[in-house]
Amino acid sequence: MLTNLNYNVMKKISVIFITFFLGWNIVFSQNCNLNDKAEEHWSRASGALGVATTEQDLLFVLEEYNKALALAPDCPDIYFNMALCREKLAKLYSPQFSSQYRYAIDDFKKYIELNPNASDINNVQNKVNEIKNIINEMEADGTELGLSNLIWYYDQILEHEPSNADIYFNKAIALDKQGAFTPLSYDDAIDCFNKYLELKPNAPDKKLVQNKIYEIEGKKAISRKQIGMRWEGGIIFYVDKTGYHGLVAAPFDQSEGVQWCSTEAMKLLNIVNIKDLRGFGEGKDNTMSIISFMNYFGKENDIYAAKICNDLVLNGYNDWYLPSIGELSLLLPRIGQRGDFHEGKYWSSTTAWYQGGKSAFYMPYPPRLGWEGLPGIAANNYLRVRAVRKF
Repeated sequence: MLTNLNYNVMKKISVIFITFFLGWNIVFSQNCNLNDKAEEHWSRASGALGVATTEQDLLFVLEEYNKALALAPDCPDIYFNMALCREKLAKLYSPQFSSQYRYAIDDFKKYIELNPNASDINNVQNKVNEIKNIINEMEADGTELGLSNLIWYYDQILEHEPSNADIYFNKAIALDKQGAFTPLSYDDAIDCFNKYLELKPNAPDKKLVQNKIYEIEGKKAISRKQIGMRWEGGIIFYVDKTGYHGLVAAPFDQSEGVQWCSTEAMKLLNIVNIKDLRGFGEGKDNTMSIISFMNYFGKENDIYAAKICNDLVLNGYNDWYLPSIGELSLLLPRIGQRGDFHEGKYWSSTTAWYQGGKSAFYMPYPPRLGWEGLPGIAANNYLRVRAVRKF
């Protein structure tokens, strides 16, 4: 079995495997003193590396080398073979594993650091330069696919290095370019630049970065609007055919639980004609109709869903309203993840029939397929509220 082979024998076998399959003629360091457990993991990894052909194979190799490395952190051979494995993984499965190029460079550099007199130093440095060129080509690719791959590459690095300010900066540059294809990326670019400034509050290029943010805001202002983009006080969830007008939702709930109207007011709904519009942009008329109804019956001081939305002043805008059921049915599924919604029920401004009397429609979050099959609910229930407005 491989685990019973002597480490020096395995090194010779690894040379044959890696030379044949990966094209590298490796001279291994003779300075690794592996204990039995480290040698076991080394042997498994080295035996598998030469014949590994799938993503699963290569991830197994990395896992075994990492286990050996934990027991022998100063063994240059392990870093060398891990670098080869990472490069192969990146080449075969890019962009999913494109960040492995960066870590392959780190492993090769660690090999040089631990083995400065190795006979293959020049070859290793050439390999580092070759991988750097691959990364440079990725960064220079301005196509939509190329930018998507590059952003994916940065995301992988940030998973392991969440405080790496320079990666946020580079990702912001790529997202800014991607905005020409997908305007929603402008928001993400601004977020990344702000994260860079948060992590580097005294950065020497702080003023330049702030100006870059303003520049992106300018591009965003004249771009066709896209669902999910932050715009005019909220998050876009509907865009009309022109691409420049639609509806935005407030970025957070206006209430965690409030009545559509009080129990006393609910008894009056059956004798008053309140608008029950259901379409896009019609929630505003519903909202004003509800407020007129409440005021007429002396309920102007009550706190209720439509009033909360109508009174809202947020991000410089004061024309918010309680969405119609049609607007709400688009809002929740389209921007649920971006919009900080919470599990529960949300009021609409559209009236419904409930147990023989007039009440109101609601939508649950997470949303169902549609609202048409949902019954109304008694208006004196306490549901969540999210305001919307037109732009």
